[in-house]
Amino acid sequence: MKSFQNTKIAKLAAIGAAISLFSGAVGYAAGEWENIWVQFDSVNLMVNGQNVTSSNLLYNDRTYVPLRACAEMLGSTVEWSQTSNTASITANTAGSADTAKVISDMQSAGYLLESLYKLKSLELDLYICYTDCVKYSNNITADFSNKDAIHEADINFFNEAINDYNQAVNDIPNILSKADSIGLDYSKTYDILDYYNSCITNIKLAYEKLYLYDDTKNKNYQDEAEIFTDKAFDDMSSGGDIRKELLDKASNYIKNYS
Repeated sequence: MKSFQNTKIAKLAAIGAAISLFSGAVGYAAGEWENIWVQFDSVNLMVNGQNVTSSNLLYNDRTYVPLRACAEMLGSTVEWSQTSNTASITANTAGSADTAKVISDMQSAGYLLESLYKLKSLELDLYICYTDCVKYSNNITADFSNKDAIHEADINFFNEAINDYNQAVNDIPNILSKADSIGLDYSKTYDILDYYNSCITNIKLAYEKLYLYDDTKNKNYQDEAEIFTDKAFDDMSSGGDIRKELLDKASNYIKNYS
């Protein structure tokens, strides 16, 4: 780091006017000359992660940076008018448009991820219903003195699953629109909901058979309930596989975006 005493501002004329404009401070009136203390390169200056090779100055505890170098690294154009003694900066509108597109695309990809995680909550509701069916079936011969309470809990899980399902159905147009805007095929979202809808139907049928068995002790009802729960799990698994596939698409899009 070098310090200089009695350095003329004239010596810094190549960057003097520009650095004052960039920092928002004008140190001296036009045409005025003074001897000053300055220190070169007192800070490491970076723009968008890239080092600025042109020198910066420290004067009166204020750092002055090279206007042209910094502005051009930000994609702007700097012009100097000798006749009007004016430095002009013009933003690169194409760069601004690119930035806006990046923001929009990332928002779309984020929306897709959020929607798929909401579908995950539906899958969890269905899985709890499925496991309750299995537990109930395995203990069906026991005396269920709290059968009504168990049934009420099952109904609550069903209501949550159906509510999540309906929200997902209503969200499909937005999901497809967001996916289309960044070139991703999300049409399989329909398939996920078809599988989950079938899962809901089969779990409901399984419960009905189990309660019939509990009342009649007719083992045929228990066998039928197991068939429905197996189908429900297969449907849930198939829907979950597609959900993971679409989740990977959105995740990879964000990782590979250029």
